[in-house]
Amino acid sequence: MKKIAFYYYGNLLPAHQGNSKLAVSILSYLKGCNLFEVTLLVVNDAPLDESQYRGLCDHLIAVDVSEIPWWARLLDKCFRFPQLDFYKRMATSVWLRGRFFAQGVNYDCVMINYAQWEHVVPRQLRANSILLSHDIMFFRLQSFLRGTLLNWWKILLNKSCELSIFKRFSKVIVLGEYEKDILLKSGLSDERVVVMGMPILNSINPVSEAIEPRYDFIFVGGDSAQNIAALECFVGAFRGHSQVANQLCLAIAGSIGTGVAIREVDFGGMDIQVLGLVDDLSMAYARSKMVVGTIPMGSGIKVKVVEAMAHGKPVLATRKALEGIPHEHAVNVVVLEEVEGSEFGDYILGILSDVQVLARYGDNARENIEEAFSEASCFGELLSVIEKM
Repeated sequence: MKKIAFYYYGNLLPAHQGNSKLAVSILSYLKGCNLFEVTLLVVNDAPLDESQYRGLCDHLIAVDVSEIPWWARLLDKCFRFPQLDFYKRMATSVWLRGRFFAQGVNYDCVMINYAQWEHVVPRQLRANSILLSHDIMFFRLQSFLRGTLLNWWKILLNKSCELSIFKRFSKVIVLGEYEKDILLKSGLSDERVVVMGMPILNSINPVSEAIEPRYDFIFVGGDSAQNIAALECFVGAFRGHSQVANQLCLAIAGSIGTGVAIREVDFGGMDIQVLGLVDDLSMAYARSKMVVGTIPMGSGIKVKVVEAMAHGKPVLATRKALEGIPHEHAVNVVVLEEVEGSEFGDYILGILSDVQVLARYGDNARENIEEAFSEASCFGELLSVIEKM
């Protein structure tokens, strides 16, 4: 039985963020298939209940953030100065390596989440290690940063750094074909990059009984600039449609609802219901007619969009939010750019007021995700990579 170590920085459970949901899905599968001995290496900043992790791993090695020494934190701040995002936690990574990889402990395969944690993995194990790239960070920077000379330099520097890290790992796993194309055009070899897809269907259990909707729309997300921009994009689409906006009820779930930045968003007369952190989104989705996925920037397949479609919910999304997700406008998703304009308000109201149309969109969305990101296709790629280690 092969020994696998999976490294994750942050509070893995409850899984509120996209990257934690992805990690939980992968760990659940690896543990459940009974082919591997799985060790979870986790850094958390909240009390950790080990009993919750029994379905994710055979062994758990946890380090609390408060244990990270002051000198590592100080050195990390120094590494941030030259704008190299991938080395801003290098000292912490080296210290964690000593905690997680004791002498005499060996693994057949090590998986890490994000390139910035490269130095957690001992050098001798990197040849048998997998870098799971939920986001290609230099591609994300290109989306976020404006075209100034300083930003251009930062993107170029981080791109060179990230690609060099990718080349030091046996395999780089990305979620979408378009991400693989980006890496191939950037000089990585085809055999090094593997497309896995978005394997979260095994963790989604939609509510089966009919529920009376409370909300017209729901937005789910953490307190980040990208999610604030998504809400602003959604609200902005209703500018000039104030009569429609005044009729809408928008629920907001996740830490974004309790953040400071959201207070600056002008919702234009919409009825806003802040739900906060929701441990089980299934009921929140069931109580909503549509899901907001109007993300205008960033990179990587958007977990919130796949998750909503997998729950059988119609999604209003931007083209950016749909990157890497097979879709067809007016069949299994509503693409914002396709319906913007003078008829937008009436178009949305027409969907919201028709139960059969909502059901058709939702059923098509669910079928689309089941076909595109089936457990067999997604985890089949991952198993194939691990077995060759």
